Amino acid sequence: MTCTPLFVVLRQWWPLLLGNVLEWYEFGVYGYLEPQLQVVFFRGSSNGAWLGFAVTFLMRPLGGVVFGFMADRIGRRPAVLLSMAGMMVATVGQGLLPSYRCCGETAGSFGLVMLLILRACQGLSAGGEIGSIVTYFSETAPEGYLLVATTTCLVTGAIAFMLSSGTVAFLVAVLGPEAMLDWGWRIPFLIVLVPGLISLWGRHGLPETEIFLEEQRMRKERREHQEAAELDTFTQQSTAGPTHKFKNYCREYLCPVIIGFVACVPFAVAFYSGVWATSYLKKQGMPQIDALLAACLMNLVTAVVAVCCALLSDVVLGSNPYWCMLAGSALTGFAGLPVFYCLSSAAAFGSGSLSLSAVALMCLSLGWGLIVGVTGSTLYVFVAELFPTSWRSRGFGLSYNLALGYFGGTAGLMDNMLSEAFPAYGPGLYWSLAGLVSLIVHLVTRASGGPKRYPIRRSRVPLDNTTKDTAGVGSVFDESADSSEDRVERTEP
Repeated sequence: MTCTPLFVVLRQWWPLLLGNVLEWYEFGVYGYLEPQLQVVFFRGSSNGAWLGFAVTFLMRPLGGVVFGFMADRIGRRPAVLLSMAGMMVATVGQGLLPSYRCCGETAGSFGLVMLLILRACQGLSAGGEIGSIVTYFSETAPEGYLLVATTTCLVTGAIAFMLSSGTVAFLVAVLGPEAMLDWGWRIPFLIVLVPGLISLWGRHGLPETEIFLEEQRMRKERREHQEAAELDTFTQQSTAGPTHKFKNYCREYLCPVIIGFVACVPFAVAFYSGVWATSYLKKQGMPQIDALLAACLMNLVTAVVAVCCALLSDVVLGSNPYWCMLAGSALTGFAGLPVFYCLSSAAAFGSGSLSLSAVALMCLSLGWGLIVGVTGSTLYVFVAELFPTSWRSRGFGLSYNLALGYFGGTAGLMDNMLSEAFPAYGPGLYWSLAGLVSLIVHLVTRASGGPKRYPIRRSRVPLDNTTKDTAGVGSVFDESADSSEDRVERTEP
């Protein structure tokens, strides 16, 4: 068996890791700057500001499909290169927009429209970025570190949110409230330019993944031998009728997309509700700097917990992601309501006091950090292994971005409205329902046998040892599929 040291792979991945940091950084910056953005763009409307936050996520599913198709057909490298360029332009552009506060009514209206357009472009690029990056990481991960390698996506996200919360906290402390409203809010967007260009330069030299190159060669061989009707129904015409093709499509791709979507919902709600919580705490009387410190600690705990859970799953469970994913859904379901109840109770009885800060730090940094860390530690591999190599980027991108687009992106808006309607328990009930529904669906799916899964470890076999993309296919809930047969010697194609 050949084994690639983890540090060698990380040295190759640095342009992708840097770009992923910048992607999540922008989402965090917007959320943490919500008190300022609602004034300069949305005339003091908090719901309007969170609606602008949601616009980005509504475009993510489309980006996942478009860039996923590019990654599956043209290559992983061109997809991550183009998505990074789109994100950088959209992020820097937001920092250059005119606002109502500085430029008057007409220019402010233009700035608001352009803000929504740029955020939509941001979502389109980010939706394509995550699917391509997770696919690249999973297909180039060193043996024995599959879950740890893919967890770097969550770790870089946590680092990005720490950087964004720290940057905003530093600027608020140094510049003061008036300067932040006048021009200080632009700085966190504009400083993305330099690291974005560095990431683009690094991504230009990335090699293509071996598994994708093998898939291309196998597809070419199938076409030459006229076997595409049996093995690749999406690239060649099949002799089967339209009803038969539709049933095959639903069984092979639609059902896995639904399963992946349900798996991602608790993570999406948990992750972005943590961003909303800082705005909520500020409204309850907590200083913005203290709320941002709580968010920074939460992301630190998230990163540590995620790596520990992924390492445990790699070493003990043989890189089987199911049990940690199930535990994350259960944690969200049973802990979401108590966590928010503690926050709302502290706000009711200790508004503006030290007790509110202490409870907030405890709930967010420890409680919510644990929930998000466990939920996201093995999620990426679980969803990626629902799809074969020829559909992995599209399938993951669609499942993940549907969840983030319609539950993660709207989490801040939903939490805001529910906290106004039901101050004691509204958002917490929403968090718990997301986790419990996911938990029930996965338990029912497991009891019924579940869909096929395509273990990434088994797909790393020499081209002359396999004849089709579905070699080594098993049930998505079948722990026996992670046997020693998965550890096939990896050779250069």
